[in-house]
Amino acid sequence: MGIKLESDPTVKGALTEPGNNSFAASAEHVIGKLSVLWDQQSHTDRSAAKPSGTSNSVDQLSLDAARELMPFPVIEPDSYKEIFKIRNVGEIPKLPESLTAELLNSPCPFSSNGERIMDTHSLVFIPESLDGKPFTTSLLRALSNGADEDLRLRKTFVENVGFPQPFDETTLGKGSWALIYHAALPGSTERTPEDQLKELEKHPQYKTAAIQEITALFAMTKFTSGIDLLSNSALRCTDGAGSTRDLVGVARFGSGGLAYLHSDNESPLVGLAVARRL
Repeated sequence: MGIKLESDPTVKGALTEPGNNSFAASAEHVIGKLSVLWDQQSHTDRSAAKPSGTSNSVDQLSLDAARELMPFPVIEPDSYKEIFKIRNVGEIPKLPESLTAELLNSPCPFSSNGERIMDTHSLVFIPESLDGKPFTTSLLRALSNGADEDLRLRKTFVENVGFPQPFDETTLGKGSWALIYHAALPGSTERTPEDQLKELEKHPQYKTAAIQEITALFAMTKFTSGIDLLSNSALRCTDGAGSTRDLVGVARFGSGGLAYLHSDNESPLVGLAVARRL
């Protein structure tokens, strides 16, 4: 950083202003002007020194930073393009401003062994559409069945996922990002759906995850990494269409892949699927 006294009009004016015949008066006046210029230049230098796209721990994350921070695969727009050989995933929103390194590094509220949110959650992009077709659970299954043999052998979905689902053709609308917990909400198993929602009220930062979010989390993580993220669990979800009080979808994840159970299934093994509010 440098300030040229002879060329800066503010300082030059201070040296030549009428009435500044006293050396002491002139010097005091120039020092005051220089102080202002120094502050302005320092602010400019600090702004220029911070590269575009960089972030502090409390700043919004970039997608690259999220990939580096999170141990589990980030399911992003390109994940769908690469797996299903498609070109378009609809409108892609920016990552939420609330998604920060500080948040991901903070203690997971459901962990008792010091795990952080980044250790127990996955960041998942839920597309608006795939090559113009609205994104639904039925579309994801259809694309999975048409994927190459290596992907089909991973048994992401059971051959018959269950009875026709009321949510199968339901979309979540515009593309969105979800930060989804990897397991059932603690304290939600062996509970009625009503009691599960009461348990969720203890965690206002969380909401019930939609069946589309849970299906995308399981299927796309299996496709991209081979990891059975939700293995041997059953999760009750919303249908993604209406009130969050309606728990209509139950996804069962077993050795044969993902299947759906009746929405009124009250097996003690069924817990509540949750996602962080962003």
